[in-house]
Amino acid sequence: LLPGFGGKAPGPVDFESPPAGTRLTFHLTSLLRRQPRTVPFPRTGDLRWRAALPPAGKALPGAAPAYVSLARLTDAKGKSWGDGIALFRRPGGGRILYVWFRFGDILPRALLLADLLEVLFP
Repeated sequence: LLPGFGGKAPGPVDFESPPAGTRLTFHLTSLLRRQPRTVPFPRTGDLRWRAALPPAGKALPGAAPAYVSLARLTDAKGKSWGDGIALFRRPGGGRILYVWFRFGDILPRALLLADLLEVLFP
């Protein structure tokens, strides 16, 4: 997927490696029920970050949320760097699941896959 898939954020959120001195942490929702609630951003390997972001515009009244953040990356000051896992619900029932490519390295793959399948097919 393209960097910043979904919408626009104020200021840059993508990077090739984390800014010097920045401590980053993923905050995972309870929908990923087999995962810890927080996990640190990796310190080694490929550190390129490409975030998913909520689409611009407002949801229709009474409609299910079109965008669901499942794993948000934040720094120690609380700044959001976008989402590493996000569900986009499309009109007509379609779904797109964005997963940052390193999650298979930082979380148990089989458990992550089970959680993601439950999110896609509740």
